[in-house]
Order: sequence, then C-alpha cells, then structure tokens
Amino acid sequence: MTSTYIIDDIDTIDLSNITIDTSSLSLGVNGTNWGDFVINNNVNYASAGVKISGTGIEMDEGCDIQIGERSLMKTLDQINERLAIVERNLKLEEEFAELRELGEQYRKLEQELKERMITWDLLASRQDS
Repeated sequence: MTSTYIIDDIDTIDLSNITIDTSSLSLGVNGTNWGDFVINNNVNYASAGVKISGTGIEMDEGCDIQIGERSLMKTLDQINERLAIVERNLKLEEEFAELRELGEQYRKLEQELKERMITWDLLASRQDS
C-alpha cells in the first residue's frame, strides 16, 4: 500500500464520499483515555483524590497544589484576606432573606464605588494631560 499519491491536471477533488469512523479513536497513551483520568492516592495518607476531565480539574477537600514550596491554596487564602473578598454562602442566602438583602446592598454599593473610582481616575488623567 502506498502512502503517496500524485494527482496531475485536477483543480478540485471531491471528498464528499469519504467517511472516517471516529468511534474507535481516543486520546491517551497505551490505551489510557485522557477524557476522564482519575488519580487516587491512598498510600498511608488520608484519601486524596484528583479527577482530571475535559471540563477541568476537581480535587477533594484538603488537597492542594504545590509549586516548589509554595501552596496554591495558602496563596489564594492570603489574596482573599488582603483584598477582603467575602465569599457568598448561597445556601444561607436562600434560607435567610436578611442575609440575601444585605448581600444585594453590598454588591450594589460595591458597583457604585467602582463606577466612582473610574470617574475619579478619568478626571485625574485629564488633569495630568
């Protein structure tokens, strides 16, 4: 079987009658399908699970990503603390109208303040020029 074809004096090739069966194709190595790749590590540790799929990475509570000696979770917690980011508790907001209303007031005020900051920055940049 040859893998090289030479076509002379043809402007177009009709490929409409060619079909490729993709049902047996998969991405991976040695039969491993990378679509749903699960790592479970229970060797003398509390069960630590990581699931890597086409939609993202899911890690069990308590898992972390280490880069050198830096912890991604610790870094994210420090960023949230420094920026005073308040994480919504949707379950409590569903149950308690007071909390939901306070959250809505907070988000409204936050948006107003952001718009003011944009206005002040714009005015300041015009004074500089």
